[in-house]
Amino acid sequence: LLVSSSRDDDDDDDDGEDRASLLFEYARVAAWRGDFALHRARLRVAAEKFPENARVAEAVASNEAYRSVALDPFQQTKEGVFLLNNPPPAAKKIFFASFLEGRVARADAYLPAEECLSLAASTEALAKERGWSTARHYSVPTTDLPVAEVPSLLEWFNKRLESHLAPLVAAAFAADLRTASRLHVVDAFFVKYDAEHGQRHLPLHTDQSHFSLTIAMNSKVDFDGGGTYFPDLSQGDPVFALDVGDVVAFDGSILHGGYPTRRGIRYIIAVFLCWAT
Repeated sequence: LLVSSSRDDDDDDDDGEDRASLLFEYARVAAWRGDFALHRARLRVAAEKFPENARVAEAVASNEAYRSVALDPFQQTKEGVFLLNNPPPAAKKIFFASFLEGRVARADAYLPAEECLSLAASTEALAKERGWSTARHYSVPTTDLPVAEVPSLLEWFNKRLESHLAPLVAAAFAADLRTASRLHVVDAFFVKYDAEHGQRHLPLHTDQSHFSLTIAMNSKVDFDGGGTYFPDLSQGDPVFALDVGDVVAFDGSILHGGYPTRRGIRYIIAVFLCWAT
């Protein structure tokens, strides 16, 4: 990689794209290992060498756009329920159901429905003007918009990351986070599933994250089918058919997919998180 990235600048465009991709993945490895200082440093090198590479530029912008959340505000009670102490004075109890030996957590009606519905409508309107992205993720592409590129959605997401999403992850995966100090957003994107005119489902895959989130952004009355599918879930329904404001959090290494949407349109936000020591 180091030899490849230091070759002459007059190499052809395809070779330059390949080297940019190598540097990008090199940076992602640092994130998975919990070293975000190294992650950001490697991305800066990639951006300096390949300023025209859209994938690298988006990753740099995402680092600047998303908040990282300190885990120390969350305390565990004797009953095992985590309390959110920041911002005071109101503490929030977090209730969720746990599946697959604690590797999947579901919190229903967790985010305000009216906020999700309003943001889904405004993001769809913006996408009609500028178009959807369909090639941001090479192996498992989605029809999406990066949250960082939608100002109103980004502001809301950062707020709810701190007040709701990070506390849920801290509560659900306490054993995995004993040595962690912060949660970082690696990626967050607003996804559209369209039964008639677009992407209906997502094949089985694993994520490049320590933890992932699926946030339901519209009501189940708008569509049939859909949901986050966990094929290894042997007890109960393996398809989590989320309603607006519901959130499912899970270990990114778990096999999962997007169950086919049979009617209507389904909106979600997908989030990839990594923790750092």
